[in-house]
Amino acid sequence: MVYTFFMISFLQLGVQDVYDSHCNMWSSFLAVMEKFTENTRFCLIGNYLTKIIPALQSRCTRFRFGPLDNEQMTSRLEHVIKSEG
Repeated sequence: MVYTFFMISFLQLGVQDVYDSHCNMWSSFLAVMEKFTENTRFCLIGNYLTKIIPALQSRCTRFRFGPLDNEQMTSRLEHVIKSEG
């Protein structure tokens, strides 16, 4: 299991993509979350809430995002292309 950590002033942000996660991995992840609660915030990214065990869901706040329309994607991609030269 791979965690990605970012430093944000005195906090760390851990990002875990749910798509490649296995059921036996969640207990380990839960232990890591509980150990580093004071200085780390975790972000789980996924398409299916059912892939996250209930014990972990109860400790999370859910944010649901709808799909972007083509105009939004196109303008953002053009911005990235211009920025990267």
